Amino acid sequence: MRNARQAASDAAQDWMTSFWSAASSAQAAAVTIALRTPILIQAACDPFAWPARREALRATTEKWEAGMEGAIAAFGATAKLWTHLALQPGDIGSFASGLNAVADAATRPAYARVRKNARRLSRG
Repeated sequence: MRNARQAASDAAQDWMTSFWSAASSAQAAAVTIALRTPILIQAACDPFAWPARREALRATTEKWEAGMEGAIAAFGATAKLWTHLALQPGDIGSFASGLNAVADAATRPAYARVRKNARRLSRG
């Protein structure tokens, strides 16, 4: 078991890493929304705009995929956390790190997709 000061420092570092990852993903999401909006409007207005319709389908299916992948990863991280806590009760540092690992596992697929979409759509 680590001392309280080291556990607090590790937890703060984990949360700051998560914060910056979320901030960069928010920027990528804004780029994706700005670049996808005209494509989605074209898909809604022109029934024969097949590239736009494919992009609209892609936009909806990838959200479902990211959500399911995040849920499965969060379930696995939660099981790992509870198993660790059952074997070493009272380790508050591991509990804080485990909670951050659950949040990170749940959001990682969405972060990856939004960054990939921003790169793909900004290339043209």
